[in-house]
Amino acid sequence: MYTELKDFGYLVMWGVVIMCVITFTAYLIYEWIHDRGYQAGYWSGRSAGWKASIEHNRKLERMKSRAVFDYDKH
Repeated sequence: MYTELKDFGYLVMWGVVIMCVITFTAYLIYEWIHDRGYQAGYWSGRSAGWKASIEHNRKLERMKSRAVFDYDKH
């Protein structure tokens, strides 16, 4: 009977070890996918922000160049 309990204990122990390895591996894969998605979104947002800023500055420069300087006011 002792050997049967001992064998069952080894079975349970290895089951726990394997489940821990599987869980840890799944967590690493999840974090890798999550980080790649975050980085892609972050850098595309930065790029869009810079493009919008440059476009905005161009519009402001065009508006300033079209403005007529009023010598009577200044």
